[in-house]
Amino acid sequence: MHDADGMNRFDGLRLRACTLLLALMGLALSACTSLPQAQREPSRSVMDTDRTMLGGVSQRAHSSAGLAMQDPRSMVHLLPGGQDAFLARSTLAGLSERTLDAQYYIWHNDDTGQVLLAQLLRAADRGVRVRLLLDDIHTADLEPVLAGLDAHPSIEVRLYNPFAHRSMRALDYVTDLSRVNRRMHNKAFIADGQAAIVGGRNIGNEYFAATSEVAFGDLDAIVQGPVVRQLAEQFDLYWNSASAWPAASLLPAAPDAALATLRTLARGLTTRDSVRVYMDALRDSEMARDLVAGRLAFEPALATLVYDDPAKTLGKDGGSATRLLDRLMPMVADTREEMLLVSPYFVPRDSGTALLTSAQARGVRTTVLTNSMASNDVGAVHAGYSRQREALLAGGVTLWEVKPTPGARPPAQSAGKGSSNVSLHAKTFVFDRRKLFVGSFNLDPRSAQINTELGMLFESPPLAARVAQGVLEGLPQAAWQVQRDPASGRITWVDEAQAGRRYDTEPETGFLRRLGVGLLRLLPIDAML
Repeated sequence: MHDADGMNRFDGLRLRACTLLLALMGLALSACTSLPQAQREPSRSVMDTDRTMLGGVSQRAHSSAGLAMQDPRSMVHLLPGGQDAFLARSTLAGLSERTLDAQYYIWHNDDTGQVLLAQLLRAADRGVRVRLLLDDIHTADLEPVLAGLDAHPSIEVRLYNPFAHRSMRALDYVTDLSRVNRRMHNKAFIADGQAAIVGGRNIGNEYFAATSEVAFGDLDAIVQGPVVRQLAEQFDLYWNSASAWPAASLLPAAPDAALATLRTLARGLTTRDSVRVYMDALRDSEMARDLVAGRLAFEPALATLVYDDPAKTLGKDGGSATRLLDRLMPMVADTREEMLLVSPYFVPRDSGTALLTSAQARGVRTTVLTNSMASNDVGAVHAGYSRQREALLAGGVTLWEVKPTPGARPPAQSAGKGSSNVSLHAKTFVFDRRKLFVGSFNLDPRSAQINTELGMLFESPPLAARVAQGVLEGLPQAAWQVQRDPASGRITWVDEAQAGRRYDTEPETGFLRRLGVGLLRLLPIDAML
């Protein structure tokens, strides 16, 4: 299995190799293909929604915490479990009365993806304005559905940084790589301008513990209060940007019966065995009822939204001053005692390694949790990370790598029963157990320089301490600690859950896998990872 969230990291290399001959044969034709002209009608978030049901939910949450609605703090509830993360989105969609805005890198056309699309359709049928903004990289199998939804008078779909070659997208990697290599990795779900969900999850079975094949360790947050307005402004900025194209300008027109067909399919979802089994598993959850009743445990926190300017997609964002990474750098510089970094794709390069080892040198206990070779779906990413492993260890940084085995689930995740593989997907950073970052940002060059990203910084000692403690306590069971063997000086992997058993090679990997990653280490591709 693979994590589709990382597919475009290596797609450029793989697809260019696979389609080079075809591209050269059709170069004259493909060179003439360009994106169509499109009329973009600007629209803005609706924020006068205090009297909606979700406005009442927000008021009850603030009241239960002893906060006035004018308090600058926002209310935060973390969603480490995949099923609760699905329920939270489903509940917000069901309670919405005025607007629903959804912004995602991936929206799979599987059980959970179809159920949530059906929720958007039902919301639109009752008069809710729905705006759906999807990065175009994984929309090919959704095109008929998106065209049908876009035909609804209350739904508008836009595709971010779309491919010009709709039926043969691989050609764009040859003819327009510098543009299509840049993707919108942001993830946001906003209901009535009152409540929102941000974090690491895309939309799909593997993110919501609805599959037995793979389980992703991930983390989202439900937020209410002032930060929701910041998130709505971010959505508007992307929605109205030059890189967001109306779906109607790119996709074939939906047939007249498209909406009726979608409604029929939506009604039939509950009769599908896989959907019914999943929904039955959710039936005992009290999270949705507690959210509606205002009983869900929210933590007050000063919350700040951090995100890249969409001009980054066009290479016109003015440099680092407007990039998310540079909003995080002061957090690293201000950390005095402890720094915990959870990043599934971790490619620090020389500059990042120097930053982390210098923090360790000034007395900051620096711990990194990332995927192992066995749990990482992109070998090139592991190659980029492994080049820095010895320098990180020599500088005193503590490294842990996630086990892929079902009995060792990563911290901050809830796996589906019977999962055959585990992979880390959460992007979470804790600074001095006082500040917490949750979002889409990986510690790698792609997040820093190529893709657009989004996340939230929460200033809340109770919240940050709880996350740090939960992750650190789960590490011995969920991950191998990477160390230097005191006798040989070589890198070893220690399994504390197995009485300190040591591995001299990358655990749970075969020779060919290690050989392939070793060859990738020789290639100068770190900047694309």
